[in-house]
Amino acid sequence: GHGFDRSMKTALYVARIIYHDIVYAGARSWQWWRAIGGDYKDGLIREYSNENGLDGRVEDSKLMWALGNYSRFIRPGASAPGCFGYR
Repeated sequence: GHGFDRSMKTALYVARIIYHDIVYAGARSWQWWRAIGGDYKDGLIREYSNENGLDGRVEDSKLMWALGNYSRFIRPGASAPGCFGYR
C-alpha cells in the first residue's frame, strides 16, 4: 500500500523484520534511510506541504517509535539469555 501509515501495522511489520534480522541472520546493525517525507509509508515523520512550500506541520509515525525503542533499549553487544516467546 501507499500513503502515510498512522496505525501500528507498518511499525509491527518492521519490528518483526528487525527481530528476525538480529536473531536469525545475525545482524549487528540496522539502519533506516528515510526520516522525513510526504504522504509515504516509509517516512518516520510526515511533513505537510502547500502550494507555497512547507506549511510547518509535521506528524510522527508509530514506525518512528518502534525504531526508537530498538535504538534505546537494544544496545550493541546485548543478549537475551533465557528469553522465551515468539519465534
